[in-house]
Amino acid sequence: MPEESIFVGDHPEKDVQAAQRLGMKGVWKRDHHWAGDFQADYIIDDLAELLTIIK
Repeated sequence: MPEESIFVGDHPEKDVQAAQRLGMKGVWKRDHHWAGDFQADYIIDDLAELLTIIK
């Protein structure tokens, strides 16, 4: 079920927004190639931060 899933990606549109359109939580792993304020359910700098999200 999409609403029980998360998708982690480094591209704010092709990864995060695409996952959100499918009903998943979109997690953006911040990348120096993309600047700006993007809409994501969560924004992380390190994959270890996922542990606090998926509790």
